[in-house]
Amino acid sequence: HDRRRENVEAFKEQLKENLIEKEKLAEEVLEFANFESDSIKEWNKKTKDLQQLQKRWDAIGSMPRTHAKEVNRKFWSHFKDFFAHKGEFFKRLDAMREENLQKKEALVARAEGLKDNDDWKNTSNELKALQREWKEVGPVPEKSRESIYQRFKAACDHFFNRRRTNSQETEVEYQNNLKIKEDICTQIEQLAEAKSSDLDALNEL
Repeated sequence: HDRRRENVEAFKEQLKENLIEKEKLAEEVLEFANFESDSIKEWNKKTKDLQQLQKRWDAIGSMPRTHAKEVNRKFWSHFKDFFAHKGEFFKRLDAMREENLQKKEALVARAEGLKDNDDWKNTSNELKALQREWKEVGPVPEKSRESIYQRFKAACDHFFNRRRTNSQETEVEYQNNLKIKEDICTQIEQLAEAKSSDLDALNEL
């Protein structure tokens, strides 16, 4: 009986110590319940920290029955508050990404409407302005990120490739015109050197 009494007393002392430790954690978890951030990275880090705190809680063991209900309620209510706030954050994030997707779809439509325009200078400026707008719009849903970007890029590339081709064709035309005019200059110089009086030929040149 003496040994049994000692074990019971030791067990009661252990329960009291467990209570003190769990009360500390119930206070510590309050920081998580009040946590707010606009950063996914910070939410994920805080989630890992809270999971570590939960492991500490689980490792402590039982408490005196008279206090267990209240301390458990305190800890787990704060625990749930954190994940409720996290869920609200990701709902807002999803809504914002859907809104950004609509903005980028509008930019794609404008770019696709301009891609076959032959007003090279003005269209070039408009597309560059659209590209700047694109960079200012925030992230879109992951499933749409690559496809919406490729559509926008394809429209811009289509126009600028056409402009580049036209510029090259124009440069070839300029070079041909230059050669023709140089030939005409040579012929005029030849008439001058020969002291020709053929005014019709000169006027034709």
